[in-house]
Amino acid sequence: MLRITQFVVLALAICHFGQVLAMEGGEPAAEGEFPYMVSIRDSLNKHICGGTIIGDIWILTSNICHPRSWYGYVRYGSNLLDDDGQLPVNTSLNIAKVNESIYNKWATDIPPYTHDLNLLRLEEPIQFSETVQPVQLPVLDEEWPYNQTATILGWGQPHYWRSQVHLQKANVPLFTDQYCHDFEYENWKIPDVFVMKCGGAVNESYHCFNDYGGPVIYNGIQYGQREYGIQSYVYARADADYLCGAFPSIYSPVSYFREWIKNTTGI
Repeated sequence: MLRITQFVVLALAICHFGQVLAMEGGEPAAEGEFPYMVSIRDSLNKHICGGTIIGDIWILTSNICHPRSWYGYVRYGSNLLDDDGQLPVNTSLNIAKVNESIYNKWATDIPPYTHDLNLLRLEEPIQFSETVQPVQLPVLDEEWPYNQTATILGWGQPHYWRSQVHLQKANVPLFTDQYCHDFEYENWKIPDVFVMKCGGAVNESYHCFNDYGGPVIYNGIQYGQREYGIQSYVYARADADYLCGAFPSIYSPVSYFREWIKNTTGI
């Protein structure tokens, strides 16, 4: 009942926006630092989720964003969530219309959204430039970078379903499956650590609701910068503020879905 209540309140509260606090533990990203990062918008062109460019017509994001991304838009090539060049959507140079939102075949519609990964196909291809580039993905079944430090990105803030104007980045630790399996909060535990990884310092560095679908980037010695995960389900307290951060952040591993991504997109 708790998670159902959270979902219902999300539908009612998503329209409230403000610039109050950063992604907890984060700081503003430099212009062009993450050229693959996008803001996914609903049909009214309001930010709902993060995502990444993986091809000129393909965006990687979270299943949680699926229902409201239909008939929506993707804003790319800017760290700013909103500016004078955003509207009207039919003439803005950095807004693309979503053609289709595609669930993976293992996806679930019920929290905590195991097997969380979604693809958006755009109506028109994105033109790549110095500030607009696709992200690199891991190969099939490539090992999750356990006990390493990754970077997460987003426009969300730690309290409630609001967003801020400037893209934030935060460094987070990535934990082992054993740690994620054993961690318990308010009698809740991660149900499947094979497809639900965890990280972030509790109450120090984490993502929140409007950060769903944003990337988990690890810059390894062997392969360089790659998107190893997406920011997934947030377990938060259903109190007056809906505070995030009491449970480690949950990430969905991209390599698990790598064959499905290739079969669907050719990438």
